[in-house]
Amino acid sequence: MGRQQARRVVDRISSLSDELICYILSFLMTKDAVVTSVLSKRWYPLWRSVPIINLSDEHVTDEETCLRFGQFVFSVLLSRDVMQAIKRFRLKSVYKGNNYSNNQNLNKWVSLVLDRRVEHLELLVHTVPKLFPMDILSCRTLVVLKLSGFRKVNENDVSSVELPSLKILHLGAIGFRRDRCLLRLLSGCPNLEDFKVISVVSASHDSCEEFKSLTKLIRAEILCCNINFIVEALYNVQYLFLRVNKEVSVYSNHLPVFSNLTRMVLSFDKYMWRWLVKMLKHCPKLQILEVIEIGIGDFDENWVCPKFVPECVSLQLRDCAIRGFEGSHDALQFARYIMGNASALQTMRIYSNKKLGSNAKVKVNEKLSQCKKHSAT
Repeated sequence: MGRQQARRVVDRISSLSDELICYILSFLMTKDAVVTSVLSKRWYPLWRSVPIINLSDEHVTDEETCLRFGQFVFSVLLSRDVMQAIKRFRLKSVYKGNNYSNNQNLNKWVSLVLDRRVEHLELLVHTVPKLFPMDILSCRTLVVLKLSGFRKVNENDVSSVELPSLKILHLGAIGFRRDRCLLRLLSGCPNLEDFKVISVVSASHDSCEEFKSLTKLIRAEILCCNINFIVEALYNVQYLFLRVNKEVSVYSNHLPVFSNLTRMVLSFDKYMWRWLVKMLKHCPKLQILEVIEIGIGDFDENWVCPKFVPECVSLQLRDCAIRGFEGSHDALQFARYIMGNASALQTMRIYSNKKLGSNAKVKVNEKLSQCKKHSAT
C-alpha cells in the first residue's frame, strides 16, 4: 500500500512555469538557488534567470574561503542569462581578514550588476574600508539604493551624480570628507521619496552651496548625523524621525517650515524640551507626535511655559506620546502644556522607563488627571 501511495506523488513544483520557479528561487540566498541546478536538466539553467541575487560572506573564515567566495560571485554574475535583468542585488560583507582580496573586486561586481539594468542595490560592507563604487551614481535604472560601511567618501567620488529614477536612499555608517559631499549626492536624486541616514558623519563642516530641493521627498529618518544642512533638505516630508544631538543650535537657526509634515518622531536629550516647542512652530499640520526622551543623569529644570501655542498644537495635534519617561519635570510639564492647549487631542500616552517606581507612576497619573484639558475627547 505504501509503494502505491508513493507512486501517486506528483512533482507539482516542476510542473510550474520557469518564470514562477525563478520567482520562488528569488527568496533563497543565491548559493542555495545555485544548488538547485543539480536536481535535473530542466532545473540546471533556471538559477541563471533569477531576478534577485543575494550574497553574503558570513561563512568566510580565512583567506582561502575568501578567495573562493570572490570566484563564486564572479561565476554567478558572468553565468547569468544576458537577456535577464537583475532586479535586485544585495551583497553583505562581514569578513574581518586583514588582506581582503575581494576589496578591489567590488567595483567590478558592481559594474557587472549595473550593466544588467539593476533597480534595487544594497551594499553592506561592515568590516574594512572599501573603495566607493562611483559607477553607482550614474545608474539611471536604480530605484532603491542602500549603502553601508563606506568611509572617506570625497568630492571626487560624488562629482557627478545622476540618479533620475531613485526613490529610496538609505545610508548607514558612511563617512564623508565634507558636508557638501552628501549635498551633491542628494542633488542628483530629483525624485527621491524615502531618505534614511544612520551614523553618517562629515570630517569637515563647510558652507553648502544651494542645491535642487527634494520636492518629492515624503519620508525621512535622520539618526546620528552631524551634517549641518540636513534638516533644511527635509522641508517637504510627511513623516520625519529625527535624532537631535548637541548641535541642534545649528538646526534651530535654519529650521524650514515643514508644511506637509503630519507625523513626527523626535529623540533627544532631557534638556531640550524648550527646543521642541520651537520645532512645533514650524510644523503647522502635525497630527501625530512621538517624543523619545533619552540621556543619563539628572538635568536642571529648563522648562518655561511658552507664551505662544503653535498652530499644530492648538488645531491639528490628535495623538501625542512620550517614551522613556523617568519622571523628569520638563517632560511632565510638556505633557500638561499639550493637554491644556490641544483642542483636537484624542490620546496622550506616556511610556515610563522601568526605573520609575509604581508610587511615582501613581503621582504622575494624579498630576495629569488634575490638569486642564482643552480637548473634549
